[in-house]
Amino acid sequence: MTAPSLLLPRSGRVCAWGSAALRGQLAWDVAAAGCVGDDALHRIVGVPGETGPVGWSVALGRLRASGVRGLAVALPVPGDPAGVPGPPAFVQLAVEAGEVVLTRGGGPGPDTPTSFGLLPSVSSLAEGGAVVRWDVHVVDGLPHAGLPSLAEADRTLTESLLVAASELESLGLQRDRADLAVRLREFDRAAERLVLPPGMAPRALRVLRSATRLAGIVALARQDDGAAVSAAEADRRIAVLNPLAAAARTAVAVAFAAEPD
Repeated sequence: MTAPSLLLPRSGRVCAWGSAALRGQLAWDVAAAGCVGDDALHRIVGVPGETGPVGWSVALGRLRASGVRGLAVALPVPGDPAGVPGPPAFVQLAVEAGEVVLTRGGGPGPDTPTSFGLLPSVSSLAEGGAVVRWDVHVVDGLPHAGLPSLAEADRTLTESLLVAASELESLGLQRDRADLAVRLREFDRAAERLVLPPGMAPRALRVLRSATRLAGIVALARQDDGAAVSAAEADRRIAVLNPLAAAARTAVAVAFAAEPD
C-alpha cells in the first residue's frame, strides 16, 4: 500500500465520518457525503434490515438502530492481518481487499454482541470517480483486539521514524535520492489537506501525519532497487522495512478509530 492510499484509505474515510454520525455529531447525509468523498457512488450490500443495496445515510442509520456506536479500521496485508477478527474466510477476504471497516457495539445483547465487517470493492470506474460496493459480513470477536492504544502507537511511530532515519541510511536505501525531501514534503502536504469531520482528537491527527511520513519513507526505500546486492542484504532490507510499514499501518488504524477529546 502506497503512502497516499495509506493516508486516507476508503475505510479510514468511512470510519471517521461514519463514527461522527453514529456519535450524533453529524447529520446522516453530511456523514454520507464524507464517506463517499471523491468517489462517484458507494452502495452497501447486506445492511441489517435491508434487502438490497443502500447508501451510507440508510446504512449508518440501520447500523445505529442495531446497536452500533462506532467504527474501526484494519489495514491487513499478507502475513499480517492484525486487527481483523474471524472467521478465517473473512480474514482472507480482508487481506485481499487490504482494508476493512469494523463495527463497535451491536445486538443482540451486551454479552454476545454482533459485530460486522464491511469490505470494499471497486465495481467500476466512471468519469466522475469510482463506484464502490461494500459487502457487510458478520464477524467473530471484537475489532482491534491486541492493537495498541493511541498513545502507544504515537510512541512507536516516534521510535520508528528514528529507526528509519538511521537504519535506511546505513543500508544504502536512500542512496541517490536527492528528491527524498521533496517527496516527503508532498506526503506532508497531503496529510494537511485531509478532509475529516470536526472533533477528531489532535493527537490522532498528529499520528496520522507521522504515519504518512513513515509510510512515505518506506515506499521510497522500496523503490530503490540497487540497495540489496546480496541475499543477506535483501533479507536485512526486508527485516528493516516490514516492521516500519506495519507500524505505519497500525498507527493509521488506531488514529482513525480514536475517540474525540
